[in-house]
Amino acid sequence: MLEGSWRRDAVMGAVGLVAMCIVGPMIIQHEEITPITLQTLVLFFFAIIGGARVGALVSLGYLVCCLSGLLVAAGFTVSKGYLHLGFFFGFVIAAIAVGSLASLEFFRKSWSQILLWLVGHTMVLFLGLLGMSRFNPDAWQQLQYLMPGALVKCALGALMVQAFRKLMEVR
Repeated sequence: MLEGSWRRDAVMGAVGLVAMCIVGPMIIQHEEITPITLQTLVLFFFAIIGGARVGALVSLGYLVCCLSGLLVAAGFTVSKGYLHLGFFFGFVIAAIAVGSLASLEFFRKSWSQILLWLVGHTMVLFLGLLGMSRFNPDAWQQLQYLMPGALVKCALGALMVQAFRKLMEVR
């Protein structure tokens, strides 16, 4: 985790929010695989490199953008706040947790980075599906479709963070 001032964290949070609003709504879709949304990939990347404050700023900013009606939810749609509120709450809680855990030496290794990403995705999926289950009792069945994409993002995200850190070492 990069330590820094509130000003630096605010700048990183703003950059993360812009990235979240541009890249986050994109969906990687292929006929034979589960669609993969990119919100958590962007969110956890900034939380890990910037820390819990940056993760909180990005996730809360994204929450405000989604609930204000901007087309920044998955698929460039307007979010149905009541239906997705569990996921939004999960974004905030998981970003803070992942950003905090990233400061531990244990999570700075490549293999344990994947575990860190998995912790974050598990939190988001659990809280999101818990929220959706209030409106749809079968919501938990979506886990089988959402988990493969989460696992892909765990591996990709860990690689992105390691590459970023190597790039920063060179500078």
